[in-house]
Amino acid sequence: SSAVIDGSKGGTVKAGRFSVKLPAGAFGGTATVTVTMADSTVMISDLSISPKSANKFKYPAELTADFSNLTLDTSILTMYWYDPTTKTWVNIFGQASTSCTGVMAYLSHFSTYASGKAGW
Repeated sequence: SSAVIDGSKGGTVKAGRFSVKLPAGAFGGTATVTVTMADSTVMISDLSISPKSANKFKYPAELTADFSNLTLDTSILTMYWYDPTTKTWVNIFGQASTSCTGVMAYLSHFSTYASGKAGW
């Protein structure tokens, strides 16, 4: 899913079980935000923004992975960032979402993210 977001107003884009919320003032101007979830059975999402100059936020974006309708203890879940330099998944220490049906993390930039059990 993609949407043109006015950085002064913010906005939300959702694809599959992932959604990203950009707060008002996160970046200047307008940008196209894209959220993809290639496989609905794998909790991995690619986030991108165009132009690339908008991919450093003044205020963090909020990425949420929705685990509603699944029998999971969300307290054992976290969020991971894929570091393309080291080719490793890095725990960015997600926390239970405000609805307690998923996990969320604050992002300073867009990249590839995943959600799952802490320590995998």
